[in-house]
Amino acid sequence: MRFDTIPYMEWSKIGADTLNPDHLNLAGSGMPPLIATLADLGIDAGELPLAGAHGYGYAPLREAIAERYGVHAENVLISQGTSMANFLVLAVQLNPGDVLLVETPVYECISYPARALGARIVPFERKEEDGWKLNIEEMVSLAYATGARGLVLSNPHNPSGAFSSDADLIRLAEGTGKERFVLVDEVYREGRVNQAGRTCAMKAPNLYTTSSLTKVWGLGDLRAGWAIAAHDVVRSGYRAYDNLGVINPFPMEWLTHRIFTREELIGGLREKGLAVVDEARAHVNRFLSKRASGKRIKAVMPDGGGFAIWRIDGINGDSLAKRLYEEEGVIVVPGSFFGVPAHIRVAWTAGAEPVVQGLHRIDRWMSKNL
Repeated sequence: MRFDTIPYMEWSKIGADTLNPDHLNLAGSGMPPLIATLADLGIDAGELPLAGAHGYGYAPLREAIAERYGVHAENVLISQGTSMANFLVLAVQLNPGDVLLVETPVYECISYPARALGARIVPFERKEEDGWKLNIEEMVSLAYATGARGLVLSNPHNPSGAFSSDADLIRLAEGTGKERFVLVDEVYREGRVNQAGRTCAMKAPNLYTTSSLTKVWGLGDLRAGWAIAAHDVVRSGYRAYDNLGVINPFPMEWLTHRIFTREELIGGLREKGLAVVDEARAHVNRFLSKRASGKRIKAVMPDGGGFAIWRIDGINGDSLAKRLYEEEGVIVVPGSFFGVPAHIRVAWTAGAEPVVQGLHRIDRWMSKNL
């Protein structure tokens, strides 16, 4: 097994470690930390246990996640973040040489681990002219034509923010047949209005999902993730983890359970994050409709969420990202990390004030250079 460099991860980690406080970060797709200490969670440090019974997942946590999403505890796999959940599900589903259909544009942390597992990646395209939506019929046909073992996608889609209904994903899972799995990364889903506690997981027997407290709740450093999948996949996933990290840190699972079982935490943090995103999003929409009209910005804005991909006529997205960083101190994500080098990904999760300032700098740069 060979693990190649994931370019996006190196770019984002090195950038985070060297971030200039004068720079405006419109690259981060998740909420910034909304809480900083155990006290913010209403927890006295003396309450936090360092050890407990959780060999294959802390049972109360598995039950709490199952209750929130309307599944059985046996369908819940606890992991360190969404990326580990994705890896574990893929690791127990794929054999070397298996074909895996993967969306494009794609978040690299979905596709690179599958390659490391020996899968042959075949892309299915989300098209800008279709609003980056899924074409279910084309995907089903491609699955049969290639003999694919499974399909992987994100919903909402990273980097475009396009959202697919459960009905479409069920149709995809049923159309591709029970011999194939469909894995949906839902880490951004609860960051949309009316999606609290919603998942497409197990609405078809071969329809699996992953998520975490990272993006919507701003708790990435907790590394609290999970997969929801068929019981045999969950069981195999835990056995796979026996060969990797062996066991999750108990404080992480205990704290995650505390968050899941207190509505003022799981609900309150989500609502606070939604308010931040909605306020900033209004400024983005005004920028696109008023200040940027006629300046050649092409943006298919999703109907919710905290990010989208833009294209500016006359300049490559990677060049644009580099120049915005160097000349205006604005950080956006180069589109080449997602397979769309003409584009950039712009996020507004940082809040209204930095987003307004960042948009002003982008507009200033365009006025001077385009």
